[in-house]
Amino acid sequence: MRLTCGATGQCGTTRCDTTPLCQTPATHATTILIIIILIIIIILILTIITIIIIIIIIIIIIIIIIIIIIIIIIILVIITIIIIIIIITIIIIIIIIIITITIIIIIIIIIIIIIIIIIIIITIIIITIIIIIIIIIIIIIIIIIIIIKVKFIIPILLS
Repeated sequence: MRLTCGATGQCGTTRCDTTPLCQTPATHATTILIIIILIIIIILILTIITIIIIIIIIIIIIIIIIIIIIIIIIILVIITIIIIIIIITIIIIIIIIIITITIIIIIIIIIIIIIIIIIIIITIIIITIIIIIIIIIIIIIIIIIIIIKVKFIIPILLS
């Protein structure tokens, strides 16, 4: 296929080769080949860029997942520590309550025992005092009776 080049000359001459209107099938094929190579290079570059972007996105997603896992672990550890502290304080409070209740019960028992001992001692003292008084009264009565008998018996004996 031959195209005229400008007003004069033919395709293939040195004068006409440089003009865009004058192209032989060989130069046509070279241009198509260059365009195909350029398209392949562009596709390769785009593929490499896409792969790099996908790798970067995957790395970012992995980093985000790792950060989320670390945050969840930290939150779980904090929650566990708080729960342990709450349980320990509850146990300590229960122990303190039990200790104070037993101390109060022991004090009450000691006070009751002391009161019972005091009551027993007081009753023993009162009973002994009453017994002593009764004995003294009996002795006095016996003495009085003896004196009275002696008073009456001696004159009778003397007479």
